[in-house]
Amino acid sequence: MDSQRKEKLLIQEKNAREFINSRKFKDAEKAFRSLILLNNNNSDYHNDLANVLKEQGNFSEAIIFYKKAIEINPNNLAVYINYGEALKSIHELDKGVQIIKRAISLNPPKNIKLVALNNLGNIYRQKRDSFNAFENYKNALKIDSNYLLTLYNLGLLYEDICDYTSALKFHRKIINLKKNFSYSLGRIIVLERYICDWNNFYKIININKQNLINLYSIGPRDSFFLFDDPKFDLQIARYFCLNNFKRETKKLKLNRKSKIRVGYFSADFKYHPVAILISKVLELHNRDKFEIFAYSFSTSDDDFYTNKIKRVVDNFRDVNELSDEELVNEVRKDDIDLAIDLMGHTEFSRTSIFSLRVAPIQINYLGFSGSMGAEFIDFIIADKELIQEDEKDLYTEKILYIEKSALCFDDTLKKNYQEFTVCKKEVSPHKFTFVCFNNNYKISPEEFDIWMNLLKKVEDSCLWLKASNELAKNNLIKEAWKRGISNKRLIFAEYTNLENHLKRHSHADLFLDTFNYNSGSTAVLSLLSGLPLLTLKGKSYHSRMASSLLKSINLNELIATNKNEYEEKAYQLATNPEKLMKIKLKLKSYLRDSDFFSSASFTKELESAYKKAYDLNAMK
Repeated sequence: MDSQRKEKLLIQEKNAREFINSRKFKDAEKAFRSLILLNNNNSDYHNDLANVLKEQGNFSEAIIFYKKAIEINPNNLAVYINYGEALKSIHELDKGVQIIKRAISLNPPKNIKLVALNNLGNIYRQKRDSFNAFENYKNALKIDSNYLLTLYNLGLLYEDICDYTSALKFHRKIINLKKNFSYSLGRIIVLERYICDWNNFYKIININKQNLINLYSIGPRDSFFLFDDPKFDLQIARYFCLNNFKRETKKLKLNRKSKIRVGYFSADFKYHPVAILISKVLELHNRDKFEIFAYSFSTSDDDFYTNKIKRVVDNFRDVNELSDEELVNEVRKDDIDLAIDLMGHTEFSRTSIFSLRVAPIQINYLGFSGSMGAEFIDFIIADKELIQEDEKDLYTEKILYIEKSALCFDDTLKKNYQEFTVCKKEVSPHKFTFVCFNNNYKISPEEFDIWMNLLKKVEDSCLWLKASNELAKNNLIKEAWKRGISNKRLIFAEYTNLENHLKRHSHADLFLDTFNYNSGSTAVLSLLSGLPLLTLKGKSYHSRMASSLLKSINLNELIATNKNEYEEKAYQLATNPEKLMKIKLKLKSYLRDSDFFSSASFTKELESAYKKAYDLNAMK
């Protein structure tokens, strides 16, 4: 290569890398394509172009250039690392493992091996293989015990297995090493709520919300229990999508058929709130008009709900092992008209497949209580209590309204249960039992202050809570003592099966809802069990779920509009047996009435919403 041409290449290469540094990826792509035309045997140019394509969500073409880069130079370690990351992003996990292991087999220098081991741990963690994830992280830390990314990933791994003490230990170690490591700052906030450690509660709620996005990297679902602010929820969701789900989306044409094909997507087709609520709807869909598919991402063994869903849908697909491309092709081959994402931005979701578009119509429903902030999700299922007419601009999705409550349910759970002796023994010494079976992270000091006031004012009363984990239980006991309430007034419900859980509601008197993040499935189960639930209506989808249910069954008297009213209503119901009994009898009459809590009626409404979305798309 003559010196003049070499100098020209160096100038173009410098410009291309400046485009990358300034995140001008389109310009960088153009520059590296030109460089490859000038020198097609440069492995680094192919690697850099692949990285730029990956940044723009064009993974399929990026992989072509990674493969070419390796073909040119099989010892280019950087390519293996980047290629492995791309494969992880599109859920080609086994291939990702092979590529990273190949890099490690080349005996790389310590700094490269460190990154490779960390990335291999990440792929195993995404495969939900905790043992191999831990082994690779441990080996990475043998090279550098203070490597921040591995310490962070170990924190996430311990969180996966609910070892919150170890998770916090790793995140706090990171903050000692680097004060503003944003991801750990965010996880500490979340983990403290998981264990009901409220020492920093008021500091957090007064933090500038933009900093919570930029500095603390708070995720979409975490904002639900931290704040009741749909504008903030939307901002976080949009930011999350922009950073994680940039893909080349293909527009799909609706192919009219004799039946509308509906695909439900979830990792939770098992003993899980989503499956408990949706399984009856899947069974009741009108098979003359709809064909129902279920796509499962679960790694769990089949249980009662898995087998039930397999029985009641027309087609059940176990797709967890499929890559994004394979899964998208599978769904498109099934010619699905409406894809219902039952997960949103929750753990083990496959949002990336929706960003590629698996169906002409894509709908956010049930598993995520807010907007996904994604242009590739077309609709959200709601009612006019959850999302009012003048609030539509707080959602990137169009609203498909259900007439009553948008929360589905299984009306076969309406039964008269026998006494549950274990629960009776636990709560019988008390005259009045308040209960909140919500996950403990939904509880903040603001609810707890009111609950403790009620225990002080209502003689011989107790509060029955779920024990999400031992740390949360111990911290809640400490917080009660701080407010002058003995631990004898707190009772903790242990994990049990659904039937026993439903039975034990009969030993409580009043369910007290949490504020920012309401009960959803827990509210449904409470009401189906005949236990009245008191809620505080908020501003967001996630802070209106219980009021949506209560309004749909004409129990508006159990909806408070402010905290003082919430406390006063709870006190009046706890000290006025006739008033409470009147509400209980009213609820029980609704449970007997076929117009209320009817899965068949709800399913018809849901099908009408689906048909509306279908017709709107067909008119395009």
